[in-house]
Amino acid sequence: MATDERSRDEAFLIHALHSRATHQDAHVWVRGRGMMIQDQTGREYLDALSGLWNVVIGHGRGELGEAALR
Repeated sequence: MATDERSRDEAFLIHALHSRATHQDAHVWVRGRGMMIQDQTGREYLDALSGLWNVVIGHGRGELGEAALR
C-alpha cells in the first residue's frame, strides 16, 4: 500500500534514474538538515551521496535562503 507521501511523490516528481518497479518500496525524503535526511516514517539517514549530484553544501542552509531573498 502506498503512503500519502509516496502517492504525491509519484504524482509530481520525475524519477529519471529509477524504474517504477523498484520504486514500490522507495523512501520518500521529507526533510533534510545539514548532512542528514529523514524519510516519511521519521527515520534519519546520513545523506552521503547527494554531493555527487546536487546538494554539495548540505540541506536546509538558512544563510543561502537569506541570500536568495536579497
